[in-house]
Amino acid sequence: MDLSTILRDLKAQREKLVETIATMEAIMHADGTSLSNVPAKRRGRKFMGEEERREVSKRMHRYWESRHKATTGANDYRHVLELNASQRHR
Repeated sequence: MDLSTILRDLKAQREKLVETIATMEAIMHADGTSLSNVPAKRRGRKFMGEEERREVSKRMHRYWESRHKATTGANDYRHVLELNASQRHR
């Protein structure tokens, strides 16, 4: 391939791209959407909803209860939980 053929092919591809971009922009404007209406992706930490937080809390409660039962008696731990609960409601 000589240089003029390569340039002709590249220009043809550029024209196709320009047409495609124009068509896509027309579709976006017809739908009433624009790039500014598209919400940006959130970055960073995912925040939990209240229901998900409650599930994690219950799961961790069961986890630590089982860990505590493995090292001490089960009744000791229940007593501590009851004390903590009564102190929170004061």
